[in-house]
Amino acid sequence: MAQLGVSLARLLIVRPWRAGDALWVCEQALQCSAVAAVVLPLRSVDALASRRLQLAAEAGRSLGLLIRSDERGGPTFAATRLRCEPLRGVRHSRRMRLTVLKQREGAPGEPFVVEWPDAPDSVPAHAVPADRAGAARRFASG
Repeated sequence: MAQLGVSLARLLIVRPWRAGDALWVCEQALQCSAVAAVVLPLRSVDALASRRLQLAAEAGRSLGLLIRSDERGGPTFAATRLRCEPLRGVRHSRRMRLTVLKQREGAPGEPFVVEWPDAPDSVPAHAVPADRAGAARRFASG
């Protein structure tokens, strides 16, 4: 997070023992308007928990990122669902192919590649459509 320019003093890391406790903590944090974003890594999530997290994020106007490692997917009430696949890249950079699997507003687009150079003072990200490597365009600059 520090490499992305986020002050570590602004982070709160919670490591509960049980998945149910993690869901409860994240639901409470998402409802709080002082929290900008919540990241929750879980293997899978059931429909009820997904819906509760979605409603909490709407209530607090927060960004909730649920990171699941379950290949089967399963139910979700998320507005957007992405598949992230790490790619081997150039030395001193991180590359990932992002595929939009679900998008509440409109149809998912083509997969694209995002690259974050390992520069501690800036984090420009470049998005390149996966099928047109020459058509680079600037994507979210930090």
